[in-house]
Amino acid sequence: MTDAHRLSPRSLSLKTRLAVASLALFLISVWGMALYTANELKSDMEDLLTEQQRAMANSIAQAIGTSVRVRKESLMRTATDISPELLKNGRDLAKQLGVRHALRSLFDSALFVTTPAGRLLARYPASSVRADVNFWQPKLITEIAEKKRAVIGSPDMNVGNKRATVLFGSPILDQSGMVQGLLFGMTSLLATDFVENAPSLASNIGYLVISKSTRVILASHDKSRVMQFAPAPGVNKLIDRFVAGYEGSGTTVNSRGIEELSSAKAVSDTDWVVAVSIPASDAFEPVTQMRKRIFFSATLLSLLVGAAVWLIVKRTLKSLDRLVDHITDMGALEAPLTQFNLEPVAPEIGKLVSAFNRAQERIADQAAVLRENEARFHFVADNSPMLIWISDETGQRIWFNQTWLKFTGCGMGPIREDSWTTNMHPEDMPSYLDTFRHALAEGQPAKGKYRLRDASGGYRWFLEIAVPRLIGGGTLAGYVGSCLDIDEQVKAQRTAENLLRENRALMADRFNVEETQRRQLAMDLHDDLGQLLTAVHINAQAICAIAGREEKGKILHCASSIITSTTSIQNRVRAINRNLGSDALVEFGINEGLKDLVGGWCQTHSDTKIEISLDDNLGRLDSSVESTTFRLVQEALNNIARHARASRATVTCWRQSEPGSDELWLSITDDGVGFDYEHDTQGVGLIGMRERTLALGGSFTVTTEPGKGTSVEICIPLTRDLLKNGEDDEHRTA
Repeated sequence: MTDAHRLSPRSLSLKTRLAVASLALFLISVWGMALYTANELKSDMEDLLTEQQRAMANSIAQAIGTSVRVRKESLMRTATDISPELLKNGRDLAKQLGVRHALRSLFDSALFVTTPAGRLLARYPASSVRADVNFWQPKLITEIAEKKRAVIGSPDMNVGNKRATVLFGSPILDQSGMVQGLLFGMTSLLATDFVENAPSLASNIGYLVISKSTRVILASHDKSRVMQFAPAPGVNKLIDRFVAGYEGSGTTVNSRGIEELSSAKAVSDTDWVVAVSIPASDAFEPVTQMRKRIFFSATLLSLLVGAAVWLIVKRTLKSLDRLVDHITDMGALEAPLTQFNLEPVAPEIGKLVSAFNRAQERIADQAAVLRENEARFHFVADNSPMLIWISDETGQRIWFNQTWLKFTGCGMGPIREDSWTTNMHPEDMPSYLDTFRHALAEGQPAKGKYRLRDASGGYRWFLEIAVPRLIGGGTLAGYVGSCLDIDEQVKAQRTAENLLRENRALMADRFNVEETQRRQLAMDLHDDLGQLLTAVHINAQAICAIAGREEKGKILHCASSIITSTTSIQNRVRAINRNLGSDALVEFGINEGLKDLVGGWCQTHSDTKIEISLDDNLGRLDSSVESTTFRLVQEALNNIARHARASRATVTCWRQSEPGSDELWLSITDDGVGFDYEHDTQGVGLIGMRERTLALGGSFTVTTEPGKGTSVEICIPLTRDLLKNGEDDEHRTA
């Protein structure tokens, strides 16, 4: 069993996961229902409390509104009973006010009558009002005169008894509807039939009666707040909304930092608003207690269900635990592959056990097939003439066939892990290891050649091919390598290379001998035969001169024939000398030799224009290099003249010197007919040029195509060993 499939200590068992999953589903359901129920209960309670508060606020507002309306109506009826004659007699008018007990009960503070301008005419009781009624509310007088009906004024604090009062006023009209006087009544805000007759409230419920225009508290369950200003704008946003005219409910934090549930209702015929409030903690106390009981019940039920689920799952999966232990023992090779039998269990686990037993049977069959295949592989590998090895994914050899063990002698004792490297030749190991490590990193096949030590201590050459072993998903599992003995081929190749080097050395010697012989022949032709022909030519000229003076016609004719013949012989000797060698090449070097060669060739081949480009840095070179270069250009020009039918040709020669390298490059190109280099039979000219080049360890390249001219490129090393094997880079480029 691999590490990828081995359970870590932190892994949860199946029964734990099932128990946790079941409990989680139950908890989500129960707690979701509990939270939903609690929230709905709170919402319902809030709606109920809001309705109750609205009813309270409405009841208080109606009671206060009724008190205000009764006082206005009573004051207006009394004003109607006052005649203009009664207004003229203040004493009788005061008595008239005093005998109206119902009116006095409504206005418990004072009753008084004034002129339309506000001058006092009568009062009851006599000492309750100052002589100048303007002391009270001059604006109220103007409003009564304009509206000609009863009007309520703004609340005020009575200076005499320090009681909060409110002033009512009504016009006294004559029959024509003109205002003859004003009737005022003053009542306490705490009059029993004014505010205190409102419905009784619980101890934790408070109320406020606020003037919207002045933000003054007219009445309150807390008497100390009467005639005090309500919280400043911005402190209690819900009060701000009530003062602005909002009638409804909401939750807010009051000026003392207590969260409250409040409702408001405006008082008719006034600019007053009634606000009823209750602390949220008191309002929702039943809901809070209910939620605690719900959550406690949910917690207790969750624990009970969790324990029950755990016991049920544990009992149900007991057989599965035994099966897992059995499989674990077999995976750790602590138990054989056997069928698993157990008492009746749940159908699903029974199916799992049946499937496991069937899979085990298949595994056993496949294991038998695998063992047979492995035996076949070992038989074939051990009897193969090739050396075979297998490595793991790190490249370490883990198995060798018998052929390898017998060859290296490792089969006589224990195999060391590094035996495959200790038997490799030290000179071949770095290159081989570098190649194999690169292939291992890329997961690609590897190919190498190295010497391996045999059991006797000698070394033989092997060609190794290593192929990667890939398992599911393309994962590298290691390499399989096979080594082929190529020692005989390597030795044969080296023998052939030595023979080739010797042959090229002999060819170089032959070319040197030929050059020497050509130079000697040219020298002989020039020094001996040339001098004799020159002497004959001079004598023939002398005979002609003498015969001309003596008018000997026959002698003159013979002498002229001799001159003509010797001239032809001299020209032919010069041509032979040019072919055999160039005096300019011998005396001045390759530059002058090539110029002389091309110049002479142009004289005899005027139909082809030759351009020559020579490097001034050539200098004097080795005589064999100079003579070979001269012959290569000479043979190339001869091939152009015979086969190319070219109108233009180019000869370029330059020297390329770099650190550790000094080479002479030669290029001859033409625009002639070209040829098929792969299929046309090569002439003696190209073969000779290639052999001369290879004899000096150089490279020879031909590029040609029918109808597209020919290009010959030659590279000759100037620092070389003539016995080394020169590379033949001959090729065709389309």
